[in-house]
Amino acid sequence: MNTLSRTEFDRVREELLGRARGLEKELFIHCFEKQNEQGILTELKKFQNEDGGFGHGLESDFRLPLSNPMHTSIALRILSEQVSDEAAEKMTRKAFAYLENAFDEGKQRWFTVSREVNDYPHAPWWNFDEEKGMTVIDQSWGNPSAEIIAYLLEKKGYLKKIDIEELNELAIEQLESREVFKAEHEIYCYVELFKRQTVPEKAKRIEKKIIQACDALICEDVTQWNAYVPRPLDFITDAKLPHFGISEDLIEIHLDYYAEILKRDHFIDTNWQWGVYSDTWELAKKEWQGVLTLKGLRLLKSFGRIEG
Repeated sequence: MNTLSRTEFDRVREELLGRARGLEKELFIHCFEKQNEQGILTELKKFQNEDGGFGHGLESDFRLPLSNPMHTSIALRILSEQVSDEAAEKMTRKAFAYLENAFDEGKQRWFTVSREVNDYPHAPWWNFDEEKGMTVIDQSWGNPSAEIIAYLLEKKGYLKKIDIEELNELAIEQLESREVFKAEHEIYCYVELFKRQTVPEKAKRIEKKIIQACDALICEDVTQWNAYVPRPLDFITDAKLPHFGISEDLIEIHLDYYAEILKRDHFIDTNWQWGVYSDTWELAKKEWQGVLTLKGLRLLKSFGRIEG
């Protein structure tokens, strides 16, 4: 078993605090050093617009300042996992109001971004196709709709217009209709929806399909993990979660992989490139290094792989 010693952890801490955005720094402090809800809220507020939605490059691969459902779903994930309901209420209510207004009634979904994304630096996969009226990401219904539904379901008392129970059932039916799984990011969204189910029967329906998806999607070849492939711990965000049929041996191998990288490099680098907007990519890459390093540390902590 590969673990991080206290000395090695301190080296990673120093590297992360030198590379990361203010948001990831505050999240690190909150997760590893002291309760720090106000610091998280202060940093998140920098990404929230007057209409309640989030923008301004919260997801570093597109720099759109306008509110969009994708950035808003990321903000709600952070609020849900890291900030108490009472402290997060004002920010969450504003975000919910934005999402209710942004909901596409006809298609019964949210689209990730608007066409204005093309006016700002972005990775090629975030390009808005004018003919199709969406990005390539939007070809998967559940990304980000299933994840947004998860957070709306969790605090449904904040909603004024949307029938969230009806949407929750629609999301489950969408997943159950899948026979072939091609989009791992959609399944990551369904993991968040699974975590927030209050009816065991509905949770079991989602879990059954996530197990099938993991079996189909996960790359088990460790030598390929430096490429952009779905890996075991991309689906398991916490040791307390079900493991969705992923073998314990494979999970342990992935934990060893994270620990080895952090011991060697003291941060986790991206395994993708934009190939365009080179100056902005360098900034985005540094931001992602903070996000990925924090993710790795949190997983190691959850599975007891950090000493002390």
